[in-house]
Amino acid sequence: MILGLDLGSTVFKAALFDRELVLRGKGAAPVVYVPGAGDRVEMPVPETEAAFREVIAGALASGSVKAEKLDAIAIASQAQTFTVRSAVDAARIPFISWRDARVGESHKETVALTDFGEHCSVCECLSLLMVAKLAWLQEQSAGRLVGADDRVLMLPTWFVLQLTGNAVVDTNLAAMSGLYSLRKGGWWNEALHACGIREYNLPALAEIGSVAGATKKSAARYGLPPGIPLVLAGNDQTAGAYGAGIHEQDALLISLGTAQVVYAVCQREPPSTSGVIRGPYPGERYYQLVADDHGAGTVHWARTVLEGCESEALFDRAATRGSTDCDGVRFVADGPAGSGHWVGATPRTTEADKARAVLLSLVERMAAMLERLQPSANNKRLLLAGGGSRSGAWRDCLRRRLGKPLHRIDADSPAFGAARMAREQDRLSPSLWPQENH
Repeated sequence: MILGLDLGSTVFKAALFDRELVLRGKGAAPVVYVPGAGDRVEMPVPETEAAFREVIAGALASGSVKAEKLDAIAIASQAQTFTVRSAVDAARIPFISWRDARVGESHKETVALTDFGEHCSVCECLSLLMVAKLAWLQEQSAGRLVGADDRVLMLPTWFVLQLTGNAVVDTNLAAMSGLYSLRKGGWWNEALHACGIREYNLPALAEIGSVAGATKKSAARYGLPPGIPLVLAGNDQTAGAYGAGIHEQDALLISLGTAQVVYAVCQREPPSTSGVIRGPYPGERYYQLVADDHGAGTVHWARTVLEGCESEALFDRAATRGSTDCDGVRFVADGPAGSGHWVGATPRTTEADKARAVLLSLVERMAAMLERLQPSANNKRLLLAGGGSRSGAWRDCLRRRLGKPLHRIDADSPAFGAARMAREQDRLSPSLWPQENH
């Protein structure tokens, strides 16, 4: 049995699979944030550990499987979220979420790094990156936040250390932090200097999809026995794409979730491109990812303001009835949390026209996202996933705009992809697995 974990921003999820990757159980636990903190978005460490414990127990109970029956564990995670662990194994601060916005534009003065895009997964240093947050926090504390013997640990690394005794992070997540250099293949000294830390303060590095170590007696605090290999499955988008098998099909994954995402796999490291995220992918490959804040969240918002579109089915029906040109009305997706506004409406404009205009705006944004990929992914098979892919109207608008068939899939969850990486690692290195299974 393989336990796949997805440490998301809203919910921690776990899924239990057998060796054929058939789902046998699942669990979920909401992520707890410090309330009323304004721009501060922090996850208390004790509550985060409780969620990790709960999600593991839930998956095992759901599948009626004892922890001793597990052959492997694999962890995929949100990126950028981190804390500082002291030399006495205690957290100095809560987990700082990637959504924490207190840094603002001050990071541009705090982090002055040349050729940033040549080293990092993103083209420019953004305030949401770990390097920007850590440099700012160090500046606010006059360099006292991270002591000489402290460790700066990303969210999954915190649990990897507790489970295996090894502080290890995969290069897929490391490259997204701004602290790692894709050019050098290791921690980036200039970025570490900007944050006032040394390489010792960071975890060891390992390839995505590799084994970080086996669980030790310390894993008992999470209901796990010793001796279970733990696989590093990278960021959630990569794990989802690996689960979908896009590297085997020369395919491209379009995800119509709360945000729209397009994900492609490359044999060689793609160039640094504005608006494109890149990094290591399992099997010595690389990935490209383009994300847009407007997606299914925009449709959800539109349903709250359009009369007669309160449910997914009603919105879909209305968008299908809307005229081809939406009677001249256009939707402009430019508001916070995926919202926007309509322009060009007349007294004869219907709610159906407005609903269709929302979808047409989203597919235009997706088409622009696809054009950013280098080299062009025009000849790839298009796989469609995410909650928005259930919408027949959205699929039809996207198919018409792209002029290519779309193949809807379900096997794109990060937990499934993480479990699949563990199974592949089992095949490559069977000596790492419990011997009675071979």
